[in-house]
Amino acid sequence: MQPTEGRRESRRYTLTAIGLHWVMAIMILVAIAMGWYMVDLPFDDTRAWFFRHHKNIGLTVALLLMLRLWWRVRHPAPPLPGDVPSWERTAATISHRTLYVLMALLPVSGFFTTSFTGYPTYYLGIPVDLGSWADENEFFNDIFAAIHTFLAYSLLVLVLIHVAAALRHLVVMRDTIFQRMLPPVGRRK
Repeated sequence: MQPTEGRRESRRYTLTAIGLHWVMAIMILVAIAMGWYMVDLPFDDTRAWFFRHHKNIGLTVALLLMLRLWWRVRHPAPPLPGDVPSWERTAATISHRTLYVLMALLPVSGFFTTSFTGYPTYYLGIPVDLGSWADENEFFNDIFAAIHTFLAYSLLVLVLIHVAAALRHLVVMRDTIFQRMLPPVGRRK
């Protein structure tokens, strides 16, 4: 494929959208890495530390997602250039919406998984639980743990596709779509 240097420049996302995107991306990747690592640890203080911080990251992502969705409603994404093919527009729309759904479901499934362990959940030191109806229950814990794991793998696959698509725009297409989500630091406006 040839570079598309003739494409007009795409409008950029707001600085708030850019900041939320990158902060959440880093937090999600850290949470996934921690999740992979911590499940094989012996039941000791180190494992508890990882689980506590994994949960804090997940709940923070859930809160940031609410802020991000609120911001997105008030500040819609900049339109893609007119010469972007319809299949690519459709793929972008579907993948972005699916990313949002997975980012919402993962913290919820993780919270329910934890709620059925019998151990209390704390968010930044504040107790957060579902009350007595969510006491230790191995059956529900196993169900929500399986859902949480499936959603985490699904999110990871979709993130890799998202990154590949972004790199395609940067390296192969050489258009300005990738740059729309980069901070403007040190660049001409």
